[in-house]
Amino acid sequence: MENLVNRLREKRLEVAEAREKVVKIKEQLNKTELGLSFAQAIEYSSIANEEMQTIEKHLRQAALEHYKDTGDKNPVDGVSVIINKSLVYNIDNAIAWAISNAREMLKLDKKLFEKHAKAVVDTIPLDFVVTKEEPAVRIATKI
Repeated sequence: MENLVNRLREKRLEVAEAREKVVKIKEQLNKTELGLSFAQAIEYSSIANEEMQTIEKHLRQAALEHYKDTGDKNPVDGVSVIINKSLVYNIDNAIAWAISNAREMLKLDKKLFEKHAKAVVDTIPLDFVVTKEEPAVRIATKI
């Protein structure tokens, strides 16, 4: 096990050195014309992407308005309106129906159940829940 700790220590040092090297190279690159051009290209790409998303949003809005006004699902080439269907229902009615007609549809919210079971384990424990203890290993960041 000591061997593994030593190997981990060495590998962490290697990773830290590699990260430092990347930072130094990036700093040096940013001082060059190529680095500045690269940074400007990234910035331009980001701005252009935001503008593209804004235009797409406006196009979607215009196409929906056109559809609502005319019923035309193909306002221009490359743009079409599709009709999505979704169900609207009262969750309490759905649960009541599932209890009566299809219990297999009901699913336990495991995360919420376990939170509740942990909260009451020392006061009003659930008789069908057992607390199991398992050892786990924690490795210090600096070893």
